[in-house]
Amino acid sequence: MSQENIRHEVNVSEHTAVDWDSFCQETCKMTLLEREDKIGGQGKTVQIDESKFGKRKYHRGHKVEGQWVFRGIEESRRSFMVTVEKRDQKTLLPLIHHHIAKGSTIISDCWKAYVNLEKHRYVHKCVNHSKEFVNADDDHTNKIEGHWRQAKMPNFGVQKSMFSSHLALVAIRTQRKGLV
Repeated sequence: MSQENIRHEVNVSEHTAVDWDSFCQETCKMTLLEREDKIGGQGKTVQIDESKFGKRKYHRGHKVEGQWVFRGIEESRRSFMVTVEKRDQKTLLPLIHHHIAKGSTIISDCWKAYVNLEKHRYVHKCVNHSKEFVNADDDHTNKIEGHWRQAKMPNFGVQKSMFSSHLALVAIRTQRKGLV
């Protein structure tokens, strides 16, 4: 619900609507941080990917200034999203261990940070996007790619201090979509 709708429906000032919106986002963030259960598990598939949230430098070219986000999502829509400084194996592997249960099938692009996931008791399937979007075994990352688009759409005007709360709200909405 937008802040404009909050103001209209509850008949409060803009300042109060902003405060309530921030409070709800922080609540979503804390709920996700306190969640101890991992996604995936034996017989379940988790798609993982990383994406940069930001804008092009000087509004042109390919250089994007912003924040890297690492995300995983399983078929049931349970997911996690965390901000990361780097997207190397040293950064991402501990996050995979923390958020994804052993024995899960992980589908990703062929990013070098995901090499050797099999050694960590995961089944890893890779889709090389420079060659194909669905591999010969019918594996793909379409679900997570579509969810990136949804996560980035309402991102305009989100303050840096509220960015992780915004991501938590997106994750909660993803998980609850269709349940409300």
